[in-house]
Amino acid sequence: MVVPFKNEPGIDFSVQTNVNQFNSELKKVKAQFGQDIPLVINGEKVYKDDKFESINPEDTSQLIAKVSKATKEDVEEAFKVTNEAYQSWKKWYHKDRAELMLRVAAIIRRRKE
Repeated sequence: MVVPFKNEPGIDFSVQTNVNQFNSELKKVKAQFGQDIPLVINGEKVYKDDKFESINPEDTSQLIAKVSKATKEDVEEAFKVTNEAYQSWKKWYHKDRAELMLRVAAIIRRRKE
């Protein structure tokens, strides 16, 4: 079933519970700053020695993360496995693909509540 499009509201920060929950989640995110972020190719995490640093533009002394850099071979492998996955996906009827996406959207909406 397709529901009509509507803009979905963000968080209502006039509600103190939402503010408290947001601040709690923000602390969790900040605790993860500085971690190594891998590439993900075919569902597998690939850590590289060559990384770039993501820096907070507001506070350039703050390292957000170290992100693995993909090589040409990594990109080619990612395209290869993506194309292989697409060979199966493209055989689905468009209605089935759309139904799957709608079900995913419904799950995401439920998790927001």
